[in-house]
Amino acid sequence: MDIRLRIKEFLQQYQTTGWLLALMIGGLLLQGVLYLILSIFGQTELYTVIIDGLVIPPTFKEFIWHPWSLVTYPFFSVRFDLFQLLFNGLIIWTFGRVHQQLLGEQRTRRLVILGIPLIGLLTLIITSIAGFYYSPATGSGDFRTQPQTTQVAPEEGTLEDSTTDTATLTEDSEEEVRGFPMRNKSLAYLSGLGAIIFILVISCITLVPDYPVQLFLFGQVKIVWVGVVLFLLAWGLWASFFTPMGIAILLGGMLGFAHVYLLRNGTDITETVWGFYSDGSNKPRMKVKYGSKTPGSKPQPSSRKKNDGSDISQDVIDDILDKISDKGYDSLSREEKELLFKASTQKGDGKD
Repeated sequence: MDIRLRIKEFLQQYQTTGWLLALMIGGLLLQGVLYLILSIFGQTELYTVIIDGLVIPPTFKEFIWHPWSLVTYPFFSVRFDLFQLLFNGLIIWTFGRVHQQLLGEQRTRRLVILGIPLIGLLTLIITSIAGFYYSPATGSGDFRTQPQTTQVAPEEGTLEDSTTDTATLTEDSEEEVRGFPMRNKSLAYLSGLGAIIFILVISCITLVPDYPVQLFLFGQVKIVWVGVVLFLLAWGLWASFFTPMGIAILLGGMLGFAHVYLLRNGTDITETVWGFYSDGSNKPRMKVKYGSKTPGSKPQPSSRKKNDGSDISQDVIDDILDKISDKGYDSLSREEKELLFKASTQKGDGKD
């Protein structure tokens, strides 16, 4: 079978999850080809300039020269890391499909599209205010806030020279002490899908903490424990806690939690934000109360459509999701599982 047909079928089947994987792999392949071509002609510095223009720097001063990086940064990386690629791909494949199954393809797609520029912009604002910047001259993880000067015992008749040397050293360090200099460029610059995938992770563990996940060697594990461990590993080991990359991962987790929290309270932030880009004719589908006589009143059980799956009320979906959250996915009856699947399919097939 033609490889293009296989790719097309894969993207149609897995939709947002498939597109994220395809764009991540495509970006890294393009980056690798670019490096090979430019290195042949001895233009590795040009390669660095191009990649720096596709990811988000830690300061607005640099960002204003390539604002398009606000949407390109997830699909390129300052430093190629095979383990990071596999790590991101596994999380997208696992949690992306769970998110699409429970909340629908449309919500997953809109949440990702909203999260990419929002997290990038918020991270840039925080790092600019805090004073993060990339400085190859500093030690790795060096967050100095006080000037470093060298005190030399003056010899007789050389007091003036010693004072001059100390002043020079202080002046040279002035740029470094204005903020938080970082040597690790992959942490100072925001790149890759790390922050975006944790929107999906935290959304899933907030929505259905008892959802079972089958793990090799560990057997069946609740999704909440898998998500928490992955988040702590990525934030602590990969992003080194409070770095620009670490801040972005925290923001991604906060957005994922806020999405589910507000959704449970009747507000879909993806619908709200999307409304600004529509003509206003699209109504929030999942807030309609079928069979209710007055706005906000709950429909009678007899008004709910249970069998055909063509018109499923929000209350039915909420009841099923609450049951999953309390007792796990296995507690659902066959009919409830079919309704949940049909509802997610309807959301995924809905027109924007």
